[in-house]
Amino acid sequence: MLVTTRAPGLGRRDAVPNIDTRPLHHNNSAKLLTALPGQKYNVADQEKLATLLDQLGHLSLATNNTATSFNLSINRLSEIGIDTSTALEVLEYLQPDAIPDIIDAALKQKISKTLPSDAFGIATLLLYQAFPKQHPFRTPMTEMWEECEKYAPHVINFHEQFVKKGKTVEPNQQSVFCELLYNCSCYLLEQGRFDTSLEISLSAEKVCEKANIKDGGLLLADIYTIQGTVHIELNKNINTATNLFQKALEIREDAVTIGIMDPNHPNRANSFMNMGNGFSHSDPQKTIELHERAIETRRNGSRPPKREDSCLHLAVSYLCIGKCHLKLGNSDDALASFKKCLEELEVSPKGNGSLKSTVLGALGNIQIERGNMEDALISWTEAMEVSEKYFGRTHVRTAYCYYKIGWLAYKRSDYKQAIAFINLALGIYNGNLPHSTVRTEIARAKFVLALALDNTSFIEEARKNRQEARELKFSITGKIAGQEDTVQDYDNLIADHFSK
Repeated sequence: MLVTTRAPGLGRRDAVPNIDTRPLHHNNSAKLLTALPGQKYNVADQEKLATLLDQLGHLSLATNNTATSFNLSINRLSEIGIDTSTALEVLEYLQPDAIPDIIDAALKQKISKTLPSDAFGIATLLLYQAFPKQHPFRTPMTEMWEECEKYAPHVINFHEQFVKKGKTVEPNQQSVFCELLYNCSCYLLEQGRFDTSLEISLSAEKVCEKANIKDGGLLLADIYTIQGTVHIELNKNINTATNLFQKALEIREDAVTIGIMDPNHPNRANSFMNMGNGFSHSDPQKTIELHERAIETRRNGSRPPKREDSCLHLAVSYLCIGKCHLKLGNSDDALASFKKCLEELEVSPKGNGSLKSTVLGALGNIQIERGNMEDALISWTEAMEVSEKYFGRTHVRTAYCYYKIGWLAYKRSDYKQAIAFINLALGIYNGNLPHSTVRTEIARAKFVLALALDNTSFIEEARKNRQEARELKFSITGKIAGQEDTVQDYDNLIADHFSK
């Protein structure tokens, strides 16, 4: 299971400093190509190849001496001992935009031999070696985000070429191929690139289901888990997510039965936790029971992981239990669970910003339930500060904090501040996020913005936002909006249980 928030990686540039995040990074391609199996290259060779990639990328813009430029590029590849045809076909998988159309025509004249059939396998192996690996206990990849960001664009392009060419993965490459796509899907999920994560994980599933990977199906269970989590994050069919989590649990239970998984393995606990998340809307009590079983499994392991390896998952369970207690009206039990969540987060402060922001917001919600709006504002302001520091100011999690502070300002009759903060949230939602990912949040924010504007002179703007909110609500539910909509009506649209 992955500890995730609604996280748009495309809007998170301010939170990953000091790296080149161009869609295609020439230096990364150079490092990968100079690692072709059986060949060794030094830093100087990598720099030459990086320069060459820049030249290749500009060939299509040349109007004179194109043939000469291409010949020079081919010769320089040969100088550092890289087989031209192999390098160019591997490059097509890693970075196709670096090979203009003119090279395709020139290849027919310049390269006499058939392009190697193993270029796909080489690209698979190079990317697998370069891309960071998921932890065996499926803890978040937070500490590896910066390195993931360097190679994720190449894996995405590799996957696109795989689909486009209709490639067949050879049996000896299936395990590496599926693990590569799984690892990248995990990262993309954590970054909030949900559609791409789901696309890539579906390709991994198709290969993994037919592959002879001798792991008892555990990798396939992990892939199902990714897909289920994405379905929840995208506000899609919760039943689909629950079915995927159930399939993953059944695989792991079979693995326990045949003795290839310890009964108290963290990934078995993850299955109980994920199943609990699937029931969080329909059956809060069942969710509590499943999370308690997950906690018990983690605590009872014969060889438990280091505390810091399990604390984030324990924190997630306590957070979800607290949320369910709130739904059941047990605010005291909820408060106790949230405090346990914070205690677990204190064990390993690295990488816990997303959960800390969430639990601080949850504590704020308890204060709201108890009518302590000032204390709620303090909690939500702290949640916002943690989110800004951890994710940056263009992240959907930060946008939710802005929305909640705006809502609190509206409840305190501070309409100017309410309008300012809700517009901050809408700026993020409407900025760099796929509309389908956040349309429920947009509908809710526009509705509350209209309520705040009703108390100003901007009556026409209030009417426009209310109408847009209702139209979005209709597009989501298919039901005609009533004349007396409430904020709760729009809260009910949000499937993500971290954003209530």
